Amino acid sequence: MIVGGYSLHLYCDADGCPNGRALGHAEYSRPPGEFTHSTNERGAMAKARRAGWKLNLRDWTCLCPDCSKKKP
Repeated sequence: MIVGGYSLHLYCDADGCPNGRALGHAEYSRPPGEFTHSTNERGAMAKARRAGWKLNLRDWTCLCPDCSKKKP
């Protein structure tokens, strides 16, 4: 049997975001944005984008749905 999967853990890179650089703890160890796909990273990224995350693959940064709606 072959088992595979991809997991994407996102943390917001916006200054002052309450979700940014969040650390898990014993009661809630998941990051603010966690997306999975059974075969590749594209599927996980597509799920994140549908949830409102803005992903910038050039500089490997991302914005959570709340921060991506804010005007700069």
